[in-house]
Amino acid sequence: MNAILLAGGQSSRFKSDKAMAKLDGQRLINRILCRLQEVFNRVYIIVNDKSNYSFLEGAQLVTDIIPDKGPLGGLYTGLQHSTAEYNYLAACDMPLITVDYLNFLKNIERDYDVLLPEYKDRLEPLAGIYTKSCCKLAYYLSIKH
Repeated sequence: MNAILLAGGQSSRFKSDKAMAKLDGQRLINRILCRLQEVFNRVYIIVNDKSNYSFLEGAQLVTDIIPDKGPLGGLYTGLQHSTAEYNYLAACDMPLITVDYLNFLKNIERDYDVLLPEYKDRLEPLAGIYTKSCCKLAYYLSIKH
């Protein structure tokens, strides 16, 4: 299983690049990347501009295939590049994700196309697992928006 980390967003509500925001002196993107690298075989970071993230080590930086299509475009790009059938998707602004949670998800029996957590009656699509078979749907939905 691989991980796809979305870092190519506009950060329009945050007003600055949220991946670079710091929590306890550490960039959000570094914080989640370290946790993903502990659990998954490979981590693909989906970005708008690779030069902004050249300081990251141990992950494959990938530019959006279809720019400006939000998380669905990032999911599509990640699934296209991933070498694994199952892929954990995360946003770069989720610094409280734990290694225990990631290991729990990774060890669930794999007989699904999408596995999403639910919190307070809401699905969390940016903290779930997607199979490569979701690639066509992610592409279709991203070009429609």
